[in-house]
Amino acid sequence: MKIAGLCAVVLLSLAALCQAETAHSPATLASISPKKLVVNATYVIDGQNFTGAKVTTDKLYAPGMPILQADEDKVLVSYAVNSSFTANASGTVTLRACWTPKSIVDRPWRKANPVIDSGYNKQCTHVIATGLNSSKGTAEWVVAGDIGLSNMFVRAYVYNPAPAGAAYTETPVAYGDSVGFFQVQKVDSRPPALIASVAVLSCLGPAFLISYFAYDKFAKKRA
Repeated sequence: MKIAGLCAVVLLSLAALCQAETAHSPATLASISPKKLVVNATYVIDGQNFTGAKVTTDKLYAPGMPILQADEDKVLVSYAVNSSFTANASGTVTLRACWTPKSIVDRPWRKANPVIDSGYNKQCTHVIATGLNSSKGTAEWVVAGDIGLSNMFVRAYVYNPAPAGAAYTETPVAYGDSVGFFQVQKVDSRPPALIASVAVLSCLGPAFLISYFAYDKFAKKRA
């Protein structure tokens, strides 16, 4: 009986460990699919609302693609859960800007990973907003200045709080992507004054050379 009791305790302990390991396993997109949020992204470019159609061609400078200047133009995001998902009132939504599949090719710092955690997945490292309402909401984002030339979209994650006593704080339970891409034009770090100076010198250089040769030729004729 004692041996049987000991075996039962060991089995229960192993079951608890397995359950804990499963609970702490990193969530993946596959584990929370299909998409349960409807995400819409619109754009403000040069202070004007972009009114073009959604572009789903993942190609730089694709026809009709909204082109946003980094550190200047804005992305306006709205989201709502669909009828197949019941949001937890204690949950929150995090919005992220993600690179498109073609914009991560040969760029390991943007590499996608099935695991949602940003420690694994580099595709969606730019946070637009966190702690939003778990059912629906809006957010505004000025495109980050450190984003280079690329195509992007918006992804929304719903997070539920972890059970009391858990080693983690929250876990993703649903997600959704915006329809259509937007292109980011990188910031030109050269000061306007420097650009103007280079342009002026580029014009003056040939003028000085022409003047010198003309003067030299004139001086030789007079000699």
